[in-house]
Amino acid sequence: MIDTKEIKTEIVAVLEQARHSVIATEVKEGFTKPAFFVDVFKAGSAVQNRYIKFVSVGVEITYTPVVETHEHLIEIADDMEQLFTNRELEVGDRVLHIDDVSCDIDGNTLSISFELEFHQETGAEMTDADLDTIQELEVRINGLTRNNY
Repeated sequence: MIDTKEIKTEIVAVLEQARHSVIATEVKEGFTKPAFFVDVFKAGSAVQNRYIKFVSVGVEITYTPVVETHEHLIEIADDMEQLFTNRELEVGDRVLHIDDVSCDIDGNTLSISFELEFHQETGAEMTDADLDTIQELEVRINGLTRNNY
């Protein structure tokens, strides 16, 4: 199962590989600028059946610059869009794809956001009683058909 901590760790790694400074979300003041803050949260989930659920995870990255100019924030927004759009994140044994990235400039702060959507097991155990037994099997090999009952 994928948890939000694993997703956050992978996003922080992507930013750090691009040589960006990432600060813990809890720190609100006294940090060195420029800095990125990463927040990952469950946006929702829907049960598909007893065994599978559809999960949506929201990601919000906030950037605080040293030089507070609108032009600089536009440049960083372009960089973030290139960094994350169509990116595949390897989270555990899964690969999550980022399709849409949104950027918003509010005063002297840039917000980058996107959602990750994936199916995940609910954790319910599947038993033999949950499975249907094959009633008839038809096998074709080189044009020959054989029915097994």
